[in-house]
Order: sequence, then structure tokens, then C-alpha cells
Amino acid sequence: MKIKFFFLLLSALFYFNNLCLAEQVNTLQQATTLYSEGKYEEAKDLYEKLLLQYPENAALHYNIGNCYFKIQQLSYAIYHYEKAVKIKPNYEDALHNLQLANMQTIDKIQEIPDFFIKKWIKDFLMLYHHNTWAITGIFLLFGSIVFFLLFLFSNIIVIRKVGFYSCLLCIVAGLLLQGVSYARYNTLSNQQYAIIKNTKSNILSAPADNSKKLFVLHEGSKILKIKEENGWLFISLPNGNKGWIKKEWVLEI
Repeated sequence: MKIKFFFLLLSALFYFNNLCLAEQVNTLQQATTLYSEGKYEEAKDLYEKLLLQYPENAALHYNIGNCYFKIQQLSYAIYHYEKAVKIKPNYEDALHNLQLANMQTIDKIQEIPDFFIKKWIKDFLMLYHHNTWAITGIFLLFGSIVFFLLFLFSNIIVIRKVGFYSCLLCIVAGLLLQGVSYARYNTLSNQQYAIIKNTKSNILSAPADNSKKLFVLHEGSKILKIKEENGWLFISLPNGNKGWIKKEWVLEI
């Protein structure tokens, strides 16, 4: 009786799971159709409904970004493109559209150039998501075990040599990629970016409405969050400028 109930429960779960999946596929198809018909607001609403269930889906963020871009809400478009690239760093379509969207922003902020070695390391870390680096490293470490067994049990000298050196190479590469994964994750954790949401935002010298205005930022500009205090964010720009902005005026990536 217990076994029968268990299988009935599994069958019910499988059935409801398939129903949910079918509903999600149907919602996705509806959103895609609406987008192709130029009904961008309606398509956006359906994509955002799916995003509630899959918040780390890069393709959904990309599609939502496209909808916002079409209805000329630049800050939200850039925000979702940035989210897509954060989840999937080599997402070429999202990178391309992000570049197009950034070309429409008012603020053209010149970045202080990094030393070339630092820039090379930064670009290398950002090639893939930290999970991709970690999984690749784990596969290499498992591969080192296979090569070690080959070295251990083979009677052929050439194969033993190949196994030994391949084992060492896999261990070194695997550990290196684990380090890269940690560095990539640490970079993302320590650097919290945001997008200016308002059409025009004053950046102030202190976290108070009556403090001195330092400069102005416009919709779509990307900022680095340094710290938060009583509903205010202390931010930094690529050109080195710093100041305070109300948290409600930005979209945190």
C-alpha cells in the first residue's frame, strides 16, 4: 500500500510538473508572438512573469531588455542587458545590444585606463561565469585521476609517461581554474554595479537632500556602488568621480 501510494505520488508530481512546463512553454510562445507583432508591453509582461520563476535566465533578461529598448525605456533595457551578461559573460547578442543601448545614453564617461596586465587579467576572468570555470576545473581534476590510474597500471613505458605528465598537467590546470573561478566570483561579489533609473539625477556631496550638488547623471549610466547608508548609495564612476545618490533612483544589477 505504501509503495503504491509512493508511485501515485511520483506520478502526480510528474503530471503537475509537465503541466507547469507546458504552461511555461505556452507563455514563452505567446510572448515571442506578441513581440513579433510589435506588442512590446504585453510581451514584456509575459517575459517578466517567467522571470519570476527563472530569475537567473540570461535569455529572459535579454528578451525583456529588447522589449524595454523598443518602448524607449533605456535604463531598464540596459539593466536587463547587464543582467544577461552578468549571468552569461560571453552572450554575444546581449553584449551587442548593450553596446547599442549605451550609445544612446547622454553621459559619455571616459574610463581611467588600467595597466595593461591588470586589464588582461580582468578580461580573462570575465570570459566565463565562475561556475563554468569551476566545473571545467573539476573535470580536469577528475581527468588527473584517470591519467594517474593509467600511469599506475599500464605496463607500457610510453603510456605510463603520458599518464604521469598528463596527470600533473590536469592537476595544475584544474587547481588554476578553481582559483580563476574564486577570483571571478570574488570580483562579482565585491563590485556591485547599478544603472541610473531617473531621466536626470543629482549626485551630492553627502547623503542628504540639502548637501552640495557635485555633478549630474542621466538615465542609463552605469555606476559602481561602494557603500550604502540610510537609503543613499555612495557611488563611483569609471573616471574616478564619486558622490551620493538616493537608492530609489537606481536599478541595482
